[in-house]
Amino acid sequence: MFDTFIINLKSRDDRKDHILKEFQDKNIFNLTVIEAVKHSIGALGLWITVKGIVLQALNQELEMIIICEDDHKFTDMYNEACFLSAVEKAKNIDADLLLGGVSWFEDIVQVDEGIFWISRFNGLQFTVIFKKFYEKILDIDFDIYDNADIKLSLFTEQAFVIHPFISVQKEFGYSDITRKNGEQGWVNMLFDVSDKKIKQLGDVSSFYKNM
Repeated sequence: MFDTFIINLKSRDDRKDHILKEFQDKNIFNLTVIEAVKHSIGALGLWITVKGIVLQALNQELEMIIICEDDHKFTDMYNEACFLSAVEKAKNIDADLLLGGVSWFEDIVQVDEGIFWISRFNGLQFTVIFKKFYEKILDIDFDIYDNADIKLSLFTEQAFVIHPFISVQKEFGYSDITRKNGEQGWVNMLFDVSDKKIKQLGDVSSFYKNM
């Protein structure tokens, strides 16, 4: 089973109800709901919460963990066998992070079927973190102007994303981290654009392989 830590502000019962329903029929995930650190700067509260989870994982010598924000939503492309295969592939290529889906990225290269290397990115809503990356995360200095996902991406050259995406963010009409993400349709659009870009890359790769 995958030790899966769900980050949820105590006041956000709507999000907690949503995220627990997402996992109710998925038995490979061992869920722990973590009360998010409340901070006037939402991104800083999230980062403090993430570091606390990673420290716990380090102390318990967990081989990997999944950090899951409470707006995570499984896509129709999720299935257990494909997810397990993706995790195994990520382990074999010495990954630090394996992302379920991203709303933005800078550079990307396909490395295996369904697995893409990725540089700077947005999207921590469903993130597998491997043991070898724990200590580096704990050593990162986080500024009040930083975002957790961008910050993490700057400290690893071994981040990968699953595609087709198995995870996107559900829109709740508000965001405790990024004000823009509270605008109706904005988050959905970001994920759609990223999805189409990666699909085009995969189509080009397949074309040349079949020549």
